[in-house]
Amino acid sequence: MTSLNYILHSLHGINNWLALFAGIWTMGLVLPGLVSKRDFSSGEGRFVAVFTGTIYLQGLLGMALFLVMRTQGLLPFAGRSAVQGAHIGAGIVAAIFGTLAIILCQRLRTNRAKYLAAAVLCGLALLMLGHLLAMLALLALLLLIQFAISKVRGRRSQVA
Repeated sequence: MTSLNYILHSLHGINNWLALFAGIWTMGLVLPGLVSKRDFSSGEGRFVAVFTGTIYLQGLLGMALFLVMRTQGLLPFAGRSAVQGAHIGAGIVAAIFGTLAIILCQRLRTNRAKYLAAAVLCGLALLMLGHLLAMLALLALLLLIQFAISKVRGRRSQVA
């Protein structure tokens, strides 16, 4: 593997983790909004956009890696065309889900509809990226931490 292949492959892998964490953070912001009465803020919309941006960057890095490997006569995925097609197709569908989440969060009228659209579409994007189980485990941890922080803040306000 040449150095450019190695760099692109490393960046593709690092961005994969960034997409996972951006998706988990986004889900951690929008899921509590489904049960609360709070407004859908521009900050939550920005996190949906950041998550979608990491998906797009993942696709661009993957396409650059694919083109560099092909120009050097190397076969991506060791010639397994079905795996290659599924990998590329899942990335495209994840990008579509992320884009739809951004569009719907801007156009829907009610806060509940915005939270629901963001949660469902970002969850589907994470599913297409193959991170569903990791997302659920880390999301449960994030929600547990958020719950603990809210309890501590509630106790402080009762003491004061």
